[in-house]
Amino acid sequence: MDLGNGLGHLTYSTLVHPADDWEKLYHSLVTYLPKVKARIAGNKSFGVCIRLSANTAQTLAASATERDKLKRFLADNDMYIYTANAFVYGHFKGEKVKEQVYEPDWRGEERTQYTINVANILADVCPEGVAPSIQTSPLGFKPRVTGGDVVASYTDHVLRVIAHLGIVYDICHQAVEYEDITASLQKLVDGGVPIFKLQEAAALYVPEVTQGAVDTLKKYAKTIYLTQTMEKRNGKINRYLNVDDAIAAFEKDPSGPREWRTHIHVPVFLDDLGQFRTTRFAIEDALRFHKQKPLSRHLEVETYTWDMLPDSLKTGDIVDYVCRELDWVRGQLV
Repeated sequence: MDLGNGLGHLTYSTLVHPADDWEKLYHSLVTYLPKVKARIAGNKSFGVCIRLSANTAQTLAASATERDKLKRFLADNDMYIYTANAFVYGHFKGEKVKEQVYEPDWRGEERTQYTINVANILADVCPEGVAPSIQTSPLGFKPRVTGGDVVASYTDHVLRVIAHLGIVYDICHQAVEYEDITASLQKLVDGGVPIFKLQEAAALYVPEVTQGAVDTLKKYAKTIYLTQTMEKRNGKINRYLNVDDAIAAFEKDPSGPREWRTHIHVPVFLDDLGQFRTTRFAIEDALRFHKQKPLSRHLEVETYTWDMLPDSLKTGDIVDYVCRELDWVRGQLV
């Protein structure tokens, strides 16, 4: 939905729903979006972030009939697509993802053709007056960037596809990396770097790592997703690919104080999780900046881990969760 006052469009990522192929995606759209729209937008138009896997993109790009089916659903429910998640190429629900989420990366034809398919779909289904954005992978997984030839291949393939290049400012990842949100946003503005999407998500924050906290955290660690963890200890930042690695390091040497920020999405409307906190403060900083100096026309809540969170955080159904998050974000911008 358009927030007005130059603040852009706000929605949530349908990555939260089963959507690994067109049949699953369409079922999720029909099942959940009208309910969210009714509660959040009422009789106003509601913007959509559509999760398009490579399988779905191939199906829709090849079939005008299926694209028309999607357009009818959107028109009948007073919805419009303004952004697409084309990061995750394959499955994202029910199977282990971890670092495979970056594959195939931008050195190959698969990623390139996938993105072209998504662009062609958006060109057909998005209404006039909407300049849609495509969220793709950040070139590749850093440990697999083995030399200049890989970077050159990335460049060649990206230049075949991209007309306008900007960034998705993922507040969750920035907070995990201990970025100063206000300072980093100002540097992007000063540098003229376009922010095509401002993405609201909160990470798990452990201000004091203790054995008790670690024992509780193990419940969160049972996930199919990457859980990159940054540890602040003795004035330095230590990096772990997954929280399991941080836990193993702590149990090997538990001496001395430390804190963790870990990439496990938690509800954006929560700040206190008992033994843990969240990085909601980073979202508050970013939205405060955006309210004063609008950064992007595309805002999106991206808590895709509801199905993996402990039962203590599940107090309703997915529609309840999504609506509470959208209401909270909107409330920060009033």
